[in-house]
Amino acid sequence: MPRTKTKPTKIRYHAIVKLPPLPPDQREGLRANISVNGVLVPIFVDSDGSARGIVDGNYRKQFANEFGYECPEIVLPNLEEEEKRTLARALNLARRQLNTEQKRQIIADQLEETPGWTNRRIAKMLGVSHVTVGSVRGELESSGQVVHHPTREGSDGRLQPASKIAYSTFVFNGGTAANPRPNTIATPSGICRFLYDLIAPKYKVKSILDPSAGAGALTKPWKNVKVIAYEISKGRDFFRSPARINCDMVLCNPPFNSTNGETRFLPQVFLERIVKVVPPKTPIVMFTPMAMRLDQTSKSSRWRWLRDHCPPITSIITLPHDAFGSVKVHSEILLFNMPRLEPHYFLPDRYLR
Repeated sequence: MPRTKTKPTKIRYHAIVKLPPLPPDQREGLRANISVNGVLVPIFVDSDGSARGIVDGNYRKQFANEFGYECPEIVLPNLEEEEKRTLARALNLARRQLNTEQKRQIIADQLEETPGWTNRRIAKMLGVSHVTVGSVRGELESSGQVVHHPTREGSDGRLQPASKIAYSTFVFNGGTAANPRPNTIATPSGICRFLYDLIAPKYKVKSILDPSAGAGALTKPWKNVKVIAYEISKGRDFFRSPARINCDMVLCNPPFNSTNGETRFLPQVFLERIVKVVPPKTPIVMFTPMAMRLDQTSKSSRWRWLRDHCPPITSIITLPHDAFGSVKVHSEILLFNMPRLEPHYFLPDRYLR
C-alpha cells in the first residue's frame, strides 16, 4: 500500500529518556518494515505543541522522518516528568529484546531517580521482578551510587521500613528461627567428586569462582586450579565483590534461607549476582532447592525471571532427599551454559555417603 508523504514541519521532538540502542539487525529490520508499510503503531508523546517529548517510539519517528512518512501519535497529557521517564522505561522493558545488562541498567536509572520507592513499587511500575530490583539496588548502595533509605514509599503512598539481607545469618534450608540449622554444612565429598568427574573431562578449567565457599569442600577435588572464594564468615562478602570477575566456571552451594525475616529467595539473589559479575556464557553449577524451578505459577516473578533472564539450564542433577545426611531437603543441582553434558543425571550410588 503506498504511503502518504508529508511535508517537513518545524515541530521539535526529543527523547524523554536515554535507552539502550537497538541491535543493528533489529534496527535494520524495523527500518525496512517502515520503508514498506509506514508506521503502523502510533508513538507516544507528551504534548501536541511545538516541542514534543517522545515517551515511546524514537526509532519509529526517526525512520518516518527519513522516508517522509506520516507518523501517528498518541498524546499522554498531564504527566509529571518523573512519570514520563518511568513509563518510557516500562514500555521498553516490556517490548524490546534487551539483554540482562541492559535491563539492569534501566532499573538502575529508575533507582537513581526514585531511591525512596520500595523495590516492589519500582518492580510493579517497570514490569520486572522485585528480586531483580533489590539486587540492582544492593549493587548501587554498596558502590555509593544510591543512598540507603531506612524507609521507602510503597505504591499506596505509605512509608515502609527497608530491610537489608544479613548474610551472616544465612542458614541451610530446613531450619526455623526457633531451631535454626547450622549454616556451615559442607557439601558432601561424594557429590563434590561427582561434579569433578562429570565436568573435568568435558571442560578445561583453570579458575573457579565459589561465591559461598564455606570450608572449601566444593572445590577441593579441583587440584592446581585457581579458586576465587568468598565466604562471609571469613570477611569476604560476595555481594561486595568487584563488578567483574573473570573465571572459567562457577561452583556455588548457596544458603537456601535466612533466619532474619528476609523474604527474598536467596538462591535467586546469589544467581542474579553471579550472572551480573561473570562474563556471558560462563558455565555455572549451582545447588538449589527444587522450589527454585518448581511449584511456580505462570505469574510467578521467579518463574518468569528464570525463563526470560537467566542463562539456559543445560543440565539438571537430581539428588536424593537425604543427600545432605541428617538435613532433609528437596534439592537439585542446576547447570547453566554447559551444553557438552547430558540434559539430566541421577547421582550414582558410588558417590553417596
